[in-house]
Amino acid sequence: FEEGYRYQHGLDGQHVDYVRAARYFERAAQFNHSGALYSLGELVEYGDGVDIDLTHAMSLFNKSSDRGNASAQYMLGLFWSQGLVDGHPSNEGLAILHYYFAALAGNTAAQMTLGFRHLYGHGVPKSCQTAVLYYTPVADKVVAIHSAGVSEVVEKMRLAEEGDNQRSKGEEEEIVQYYQFSADKGDIHAQLALGHLHYYGARGLQQDHARAFTYFQRAAQQGDVGAMSSLGHMYAQGLGVEQDNETAIHYFQQAAKKGHASAQNGLGFMYMNGYGIPQDYQQAFKYFSLSAEQSNSEGQFNLGALHIGGLGTKKDYGKAMHYFTLAAHQGHTLAMHNLALMHLNGLGTPRSCPMAVSLLKTVSERGPWAKILKHAHRAYLEGNLDKSFLLYLQAAEQGFEVAQHNAGWLMEHHIGFIRDDDDRWRRALRVLNWAAEQGNVDAELRIGDHHYYGLATPVDYERAAAHYRAASDKRNAQASFNLGYMYQFGIGIPQDSHLAKRFYDSAAEAHPDAFVPTLLALTVLRWQTHYPKLLETIYETDWEAILIALLCGSLGIVLYLLSRREVHVNPNTQRVAVPHTGVTPIRTAEVLRPQEHGQSQDAAAVADT
Repeated sequence: FEEGYRYQHGLDGQHVDYVRAARYFERAAQFNHSGALYSLGELVEYGDGVDIDLTHAMSLFNKSSDRGNASAQYMLGLFWSQGLVDGHPSNEGLAILHYYFAALAGNTAAQMTLGFRHLYGHGVPKSCQTAVLYYTPVADKVVAIHSAGVSEVVEKMRLAEEGDNQRSKGEEEEIVQYYQFSADKGDIHAQLALGHLHYYGARGLQQDHARAFTYFQRAAQQGDVGAMSSLGHMYAQGLGVEQDNETAIHYFQQAAKKGHASAQNGLGFMYMNGYGIPQDYQQAFKYFSLSAEQSNSEGQFNLGALHIGGLGTKKDYGKAMHYFTLAAHQGHTLAMHNLALMHLNGLGTPRSCPMAVSLLKTVSERGPWAKILKHAHRAYLEGNLDKSFLLYLQAAEQGFEVAQHNAGWLMEHHIGFIRDDDDRWRRALRVLNWAAEQGNVDAELRIGDHHYYGLATPVDYERAAAHYRAASDKRNAQASFNLGYMYQFGIGIPQDSHLAKRFYDSAAEAHPDAFVPTLLALTVLRWQTHYPKLLETIYETDWEAILIALLCGSLGIVLYLLSRREVHVNPNTQRVAVPHTGVTPIRTAEVLRPQEHGQSQDAAAVADT
């Protein structure tokens, strides 16, 4: 089993080899080894080294679960929740039962799943307090990991916002190659950038503290204070280099003298704990204050910690709350955790379970288990779509909003092993509802489309309009256009030309690509308002055909004018370079009315780090 585990995860210098891992697991499974049964089930579930066989995977998980394996119990909960195996339809009761026993045994994924379900009342009673009980041990694990200085950035890719995955992946590699070329030429900024990329494991690079240390050292030798500060932190924590407090203090002092906020925080941390220097809370308070004044999140967090403990200053929960809040707004994980505890216990603020559980959930999703999102996206880029779909579905059950949205998007685009159309639309609507509950705007738009077109639910224009309005309130251009269309022609809501114009204008303001479609729609609206009798004849003929013809004519003119412009094309890629704005372009063919499904769309990487 241990040999197979090394090959499965590429440990101890071994390359990942799923085929060899499967062989070792099969040998151990003959002796009913619970870990081998579970790990073999994973390989069979995702098709790693073997063919995908969900029925066989479920059988292996059952055998492993019977021998007390908590991870196998969790996977059975997933299988029963989603009804992944033919002949075993979704059974919420069995799913919750397996999740409960897995969580009771300390399985992190099961704890997050039950925390999410109790938070929103999915298959279990809605209870903020119960959700807190499940999220707390997971958040505690994250705090322990981050306190040890071990953390990795997980880039959250939204498939619906991708333009061309392969190009995006290539662009990432080109950026890294450019940094490496510039760094070798002595460019300080490139050396510093590569140091951070290797330190956190971003832009497709694996986390590598030793390489990060090398780049920071090269930049520091040229006098870069940011690199000096980073070296100080690495020496203090023993990351990529042997731990050495004296050297850490040396680098912190050099950079702090030049006003570097992170170095000031590092020096304050050494004073606070007495690492390589006599413990002095007043000095710690001084340096943390200097750092916090420059909006450094670590400095703000540590200053809050001194206020809550009354170290180097008077104990003051209100000020502690203030500094923790400032740090949390910058994404500081430990500050979020402390804020959650303060809201939960009413320290410096009134008790608030909803605020506490929201923060605990955010913290819980920052553990190493969040790498499931990274694995799912990598499988998608490599064309292993069934595996990608299963991983996103698993993460969706755990409450990851981006995974819920991506799983819904995959199902809407006929990606995954689910072949029945009605079943696919029903499953997509389920996970999109989960994402919308957590504030996903595009999910609100998609749900509106489901109700508008009657996908897995009866046609309900009023409910469609309600979801479009929710998305429009968050400045979604397509939703605003859809509402304008519905108000213009009185579809499910009272006809109102003034509101139609307002929403068309909102669509144009929300995204520049909506300008031409809204211009055409407003033209028709003006004719409809001022010359209703003339348009009656057009309506009786086929107003939609005429509107589309106008649009096509306008697009033809635009394309003709564009073709006369000089366009520079990369001879190696034969693609026109288009700057990525981070916003999904609205396709003019779609913006005429609420989006239709069944057509494949392109995909793009939007990293939410």
